[in-house]
Amino acid sequence: MPSIRLLVLAPTTLFALGCVPQSQYDSLLMANNTLEENQAVVETERDEALARIDDAEARVSEAEARYASLQNEFGGISDQLGSSRDSLQAMRERLIKLEAGPLPADMAADLAQLAASFSDLLTFEKESGTVRFNSDFTFSSGSDVLKGATTEAISALADIMNAASAAGFECEVIGHTDNVKVSNPATRAKHKNNTYLAVHRAISVRTALVGAGVSPARIKVAGYGEYRPVVANTNKGAAQNRRVEIVFTSSTMLAELPATNEAAAPATEITTPIEVEEYEAPK
Repeated sequence: MPSIRLLVLAPTTLFALGCVPQSQYDSLLMANNTLEENQAVVETERDEALARIDDAEARVSEAEARYASLQNEFGGISDQLGSSRDSLQAMRERLIKLEAGPLPADMAADLAQLAASFSDLLTFEKESGTVRFNSDFTFSSGSDVLKGATTEAISALADIMNAASAAGFECEVIGHTDNVKVSNPATRAKHKNNTYLAVHRAISVRTALVGAGVSPARIKVAGYGEYRPVVANTNKGAAQNRRVEIVFTSSTMLAELPATNEAAAPATEITTPIEVEEYEAPK
């Protein structure tokens, strides 16, 4: 700071020559000290500002590098998502086209023989791969407890399901009723409406199949109550609508679904009636 030093020397020299009063000298000296202090503050602030700029530039460089990395990573993920989307779409199209049946010849023949042996109890529809139990012979009115003869038929059905010809198949047990409302208080205490009764009957059939040795992982249950009749109901309902259907489908498609990272939940055996939501028929 040569200019400031010159300013300091000048009043000193003048004072030494006796040309400047002491008060003026003191004033000049104080001003000089103030300028030096201000300059020091300015230089400190400048250095701090430069440091902040350097830090900001470093962060910008890091952000640019990260952005470039993310772009590359996103490109790879985008390609993977596109491939997965194509695979899932192909799987969806195959699943949509999947229909129940036809069953292997040996399995279909065994089921046809089963239907012939218990002709008053069940029928077999080869085209759809469906075994249909007549509920009037399978259960007592308003009950989900299997009758004695039904247990024998279900045991024979379990043997067919456990045979080699049926190894690649699973089934869905579906309960149906007619449109006669559940009115008996004792029945309503256990089955609030026809949907409950249908589901509980399906569960009873599933439980019997599992008890006869069929893997529970191969059996699903459902109940539609009165809402999927096969014939028009009269004021007393219709016997054809009171039924439990067992629909066989290939499990091959399910095995081909893409695996996930989540551990599969263990199958839960259903042995007691469950709560189901009320369902209102369309007006």
